[in-house]
Amino acid sequence: MRGAIDKDRSQTGRFILTGSASFELLAQVSESLAGRVATIEMHPLTQNEKREKPPATFFELFEQPISAAAQQSLLALKPVSEGSLSSREAILWGGYPEPALRGDAEFRMDWYENYFMTYIQRDILSLFPKLDLLKYRRVIQMLSHVSHSIVNRSEIARSVEASEKSVRDYLEIIEGTYFWRSLPAFQTSKIKTTVKMSKGHFRDVGLCCFLQNIHSADALETYPRLGSLFEGFVVEEIIRGLEAGKARRLQYSHFRTKAGGEIDLIVEGSFGCLPIEVKYGSHTPRAELRAMQNFLQIHQLPLGVVVNQSPRPSRVTENIVQVPASCLWG
Repeated sequence: MRGAIDKDRSQTGRFILTGSASFELLAQVSESLAGRVATIEMHPLTQNEKREKPPATFFELFEQPISAAAQQSLLALKPVSEGSLSSREAILWGGYPEPALRGDAEFRMDWYENYFMTYIQRDILSLFPKLDLLKYRRVIQMLSHVSHSIVNRSEIARSVEASEKSVRDYLEIIEGTYFWRSLPAFQTSKIKTTVKMSKGHFRDVGLCCFLQNIHSADALETYPRLGSLFEGFVVEEIIRGLEAGKARRLQYSHFRTKAGGEIDLIVEGSFGCLPIEVKYGSHTPRAELRAMQNFLQIHQLPLGVVVNQSPRPSRVTENIVQVPASCLWG
């Protein structure tokens, strides 16, 4: 959902809630309103919000320019115990307030089913009455299989028997209605062999689980793409935490070379540039971080971060620190 804040002093405190669609999708909005309004994106709940806790200390890293000295702050972070909040449970329940806070598994499944059907049959139909809803729904279902992966529009088009232009339009709508987040490829002139295609993930990982018929933590544990779900979940937690903080001029991208080296998230902003890799395992060996080491060296950056399920923060290399995922919400 996105809210527009009236900045006229005579109407301070008045809000217009426009619903779960960006201004770009609303045909009746004919003016840019630049300088007269600000827009605030209302994300699903973060894990610290669900626990009714303040923002994690981790995000203080982005309140000043990032330097090598920030390593000490990261190494001092205290993770939340597994018993307090399992990453699998956090993925399964997602961040939409009603199912996430109710704590009732049957209610969660009913809520997601009703939410998705209302979105398809009412919201999208009212915005785009000529849209082929069957193919549109199939595209969403396919995206749930490739969340946090490079999106190949031509492959999706062949699978749903639609034109690539139609699939491009579908993806724009899915992203514009806040189901999907697209991460563009990091732009650099220093590395010539980068992949230019975007990567994306479901903004609410609980919805992605529902669309994949994953209804329990045990089923999630045996899901073959659990690592990808975890990556999308962590990336979204980081983005939500950043946008609730003091950093400005935020930009998000991913990095991948044609040789297969990749970094899941490159965050840029008033603090500088920070590459972040996400791994589901409890320890990330140095050999798996060659792409990040090269990236840090080529761009002369002081720090890289790996978010995984390690028991405590620790150094992996001289300038790369691994941090438990629970440090993002504790």
